[in-house]
Amino acid sequence: MLTIRKEQMAIFQDQLDGAFIDMIIEHLRRYHFTAVQADTDDTLKSAIADGLGRADAFGLTRRKDLIAFVTMMFEIGADFASCPVFQKYLADPEIPVNEKMARLLHETTDDDWQTARRMLAEKETRITS
Repeated sequence: MLTIRKEQMAIFQDQLDGAFIDMIIEHLRRYHFTAVQADTDDTLKSAIADGLGRADAFGLTRRKDLIAFVTMMFEIGADFASCPVFQKYLADPEIPVNEKMARLLHETTDDDWQTARRMLAEKETRITS
């Protein structure tokens, strides 16, 4: 019988995580080039790892939800999840975890997205001023 030690499982998990992050980088470079064109792969890896941690805080675990969450960080802003329009989906305990991103993506309007972009741009301006 094959026994896998915890240390070995940790290595396997690190490899899986690294492969998933590489897949997200490829997705971003292919479909969201403008949002990431100035970023190096190392910068993207760090930001994506941070984003996956943020997504985990909302209970998101499905790959497509994680990719959508991280993509929104690059398209709208790293703190997009703090915007009230998105918070109402991500933080609502009444919405099943596997529905959060789908509902967020399908129920928000273009105006919601523009408002969030403005809010984050203003927040960034205050931080850098």
